Amino acid sequence: MGSYETRKRISRLLADERGGNRKPFGSGHALGIIYPNEYRIGMSNLGHQIIYSIVNSDPGWSCERFYTDFDPPLSMENQQAPCGFNILAFSIAYELDYLNALDFLERAGIPLRASDRASACPLIVAAGVCISVNRHPIYEFADVCLHGEGEELVKTLMRAYDEHSGGRRRLLESLAEKSGFEITAGARKSFGMDMPDIAGGRLPFVERVFVKRIEDHRCCSVIVTPHTEFASMCLVEIARGCPYNCAFCFVGHNLNPCRFVSARHVKEWISGSLALTNRFGLIASAIGSHPEIDEICSYCDEQGVHVSCSSLRAEDVTPAMLGTLARGGAQTLTIAPEAGSPRLRRLLGKARLPDERIDWVVEQAVKAGIPSLKMYFMAGLPTETEEDIGAIAQLVRRVQKVFVSVSRPQGRIGSLMINVGIFVPKPGTPLGKYAIMPGGQLKRRLALLKKQLGSIGSLRYQPPSLMHAQAQAILASGDLRAAGFLLAALKGGWRSALRECPLFTNAFREML
Repeated sequence: MGSYETRKRISRLLADERGGNRKPFGSGHALGIIYPNEYRIGMSNLGHQIIYSIVNSDPGWSCERFYTDFDPPLSMENQQAPCGFNILAFSIAYELDYLNALDFLERAGIPLRASDRASACPLIVAAGVCISVNRHPIYEFADVCLHGEGEELVKTLMRAYDEHSGGRRRLLESLAEKSGFEITAGARKSFGMDMPDIAGGRLPFVERVFVKRIEDHRCCSVIVTPHTEFASMCLVEIARGCPYNCAFCFVGHNLNPCRFVSARHVKEWISGSLALTNRFGLIASAIGSHPEIDEICSYCDEQGVHVSCSSLRAEDVTPAMLGTLARGGAQTLTIAPEAGSPRLRRLLGKARLPDERIDWVVEQAVKAGIPSLKMYFMAGLPTETEEDIGAIAQLVRRVQKVFVSVSRPQGRIGSLMINVGIFVPKPGTPLGKYAIMPGGQLKRRLALLKKQLGSIGSLRYQPPSLMHAQAQAILASGDLRAAGFLLAALKGGWRSALRECPLFTNAFREML
C-alpha cells in the first residue's frame, strides 16, 4: 500500500469516527501511541483510548494513534511518520503482538535495538499488560518499560519530558527514579548510564504502579467507530482487577486489588457519552461480580441504551443482566467453562461452576431472547487426561440438549459455537510452573476432541493454532533469549522461527 492509498484509507476511517481530539501537529510535544495490531482491534481496546484522552487533555501535548495495518506507518490524526514524534509508546496486550511492534519499528526506519538509537530517535516506550507478564522478549528493543497502570504512569512520563526534553540522558535518569519505570540496558548503554546486572538472562521484578481510584479517570471510549470488534460502541470500564483467583489467569494473581467503579460514576460516564452512541459495552474481568451490576443494568434499561459485554462468568449471571443484554439486541451469550470435567474446573479455580449452573444460564439466556451461545474451553491443561477431553464433548452434548429444547418454543434455534484454546502457562500464576503440553500429545488430544464434537452435529467448532500457542509460550515465559526468537520470526514468520531455533526452544522447555 503506497502513501497515497494509506492516507486515503485513513481519511475514510476518520470520516466514520465520532469524538476524538485532533490537534495540529507541532502544537506541543507529540506522543504517538501504537497499538501493535490492526485498526479494528486497536480501537476495540479501551486502555488505548484512555491514554489518548489523558495526553490530549494537556494543552502542551498532542497524542496521535498508530496501527500496524497501514504501510507506510502513518498516524491517524495528521498522517505523520513515526520519526517525527518525541515519544512512541507501544501498548502490548497480547504476546504475539511483540512481533508486530518490531515490524512497525523496522518499517518506520527506526533502529530496532535501543543500543543502536541516538537522541534524534523518538523515545521508545513499552507498556501494557504483557510488560507485567514478561517483558524479556521486548526488553532489548525498548528504551523504557512501564510497569503498572497507564493513567498515572503516562502523566509522570509527560512531566519528566517537560522538565528534561533537552537532554535524553537527563530524562532517562529522572525516569529511573520514578516508581514503575525501568530504563533498559540498551538505552543505558547508548547514553552512558550505569548498566544493570542481567548476566543471568532474567530481569529483576519491578514494583507495579496501580491507580487507587478508577473514578478519578473517565474510563470510557472517547472515539466511536463502526470499524471495530464492537461496532459503534462506547466501552465503559466498571471494574479493574478480579475478585477470583483462577489458577491459570494472570490478572487475579497479579493485577489486584479488585476495584469497582461505583454505579453513580458508571451512570455519569454513560450519560456523558450518549451524544456519541446509544450502544455501550461493559468492561471488566468479571462483570457479574460488580456489587451494583443490577442497578447499572436497570439504568441502562431506563435510558433505552443497548448493552453488550465480551463474556460472562456463568457463576455470576443474574436474570437482570440477561434481560438487559437481550433488550440491547445481544445475539450471542459467551461463557467460559474452560474444562469439561468438574475435576479440572476445580483445579482451575472454577469450583462454583457445576454442570447444572451452566444448564441454568443457557436456559435463562435463551428465554430472555439471546438466541446463540458461544463456549470457551482449554486443551492441554496440567493433569489433563483423554477422559477430560471426552468430558468437554459430553458437556457440549448436554448443553446442546438444553439449548435446543428451550429454543424450540421461542420459534428459533440459534447457533452453538465451541472455541478451544491451548493452555499456555503464565508466570506469576499457580499453573505457571507447568510446561505447555508437547506438540504431538496436543495434536492427538485435539484430534480426539474434533472427532467427538463432530459426532454431535449442528455446532460450529473453532480449533486452536498449535503454532501460535508454542510461540506464545516462549514469549510468555522465556528469558532474554526470547529476543532472538522474535528476530527470527521477524525474518521468516512464526513457523520458521520455531523450526530454525531448535536449540533455543529446547532450552526453553528445559528451563520450564
